[in-house]
Amino acid sequence: MRIQWLADRAGYTATFGPALRIGSEIDAWLASKETFDGYCTACRGIRTFKVFGGAWFGERPNLREGMVCTSCCLSNRQRFILAAAEETWPSPTPRLLLMERFSALYPALRGRYRNVVASEFLGPDVAPGAVLERRGERVRHENATNLSFSDHSLDGIVHNDVLEHIADYRRTFAEAFRALRPGGVLLFTCPFFAERDVHLVRAVVQPDASVRHLEPPELHGDPLSDKGILAFYHFGWSLLTELADAGFADARAGMVYEPLLGLPASGHPDLRETMLPTVFRAAKPA
Repeated sequence: MRIQWLADRAGYTATFGPALRIGSEIDAWLASKETFDGYCTACRGIRTFKVFGGAWFGERPNLREGMVCTSCCLSNRQRFILAAAEETWPSPTPRLLLMERFSALYPALRGRYRNVVASEFLGPDVAPGAVLERRGERVRHENATNLSFSDHSLDGIVHNDVLEHIADYRRTFAEAFRALRPGGVLLFTCPFFAERDVHLVRAVVQPDASVRHLEPPELHGDPLSDKGILAFYHFGWSLLTELADAGFADARAGMVYEPLLGLPASGHPDLRETMLPTVFRAAKPA
C-alpha cells in the first residue's frame, strides 16, 4: 500500500479524481455484498471482509466503518490508521497514547509496539489519568482537551474519529502539541469531506452549556453508551491550516483507494460525496 500524503485539495483532485470516477461503481458493487475476499494489510494475507460493519450511509452500508476483516476484526479505517502508524513509527519502541481501549485496534497496535497506553473518555468530571472499571476492565480516563501526561512525554498520539465529537476541538491540538516530545507525531482520523475547504458546523455549545443544533443532529456509535455521541462538525481542508496554527509542521492528509485491500471509498448521502480512507499526520518540530 502506498499512502498519498497530501497538503491541499488541489493535490487530492489531481491524485484521486480519475480513480474516483471509476471507483464509484466498484464501491456500489461492494456495498451490495455481504462479504468480500481481499488482502488484509494487518493480517498480511488473503482474508474475508464483512462488508457491513454496523453503520449505514443512507441506504448503503458505511464502507468506512465496514470491510471488517473476519480474522483481525479491524475495519476499513482501523486498518488504514494501523498502516499509517507502521509507516510513521517503524521501530517498536515509541511511547504511544491510543485514545481508545475497547476496539480491535488496541490489541493490534499493542502487538506492534511495546509501550502503548490506551484510554477512553469516561466523563467530564473524571480526573485526568484516573483508572476506573468499565465493562469489567480497568480503564484509564483521558480527555483530549486536558491530558494527564507531562510536557514532551509522548512519541505519538493516536485517535480514531474523536475530533468531530469535541466542540472546542482546537484545544486538542494544543494539548497534543504540549504532550508530544520534539519530533513526536499526532496521527488521527475523522470523517473528512474532501470537497470542503472549510468545516460544516453542525452544532455549537452555548454559554449556558446547552447545545444549539445548526443541522439535524448526527449521532455516532459510542462503545460506552447506547445513546450515541453527537457530531459537531463535518471537517474540510482547513484542518491542515489549524494544525499548522497550533505549531505542528508538515501537516498532511494521508489518503488511499485500494478496494482489493478492503479500503474502498464510502459515499456520504448528505453531500453525495465520496469519502476516501483518510488519516491526518502532523509532527511537532524537532
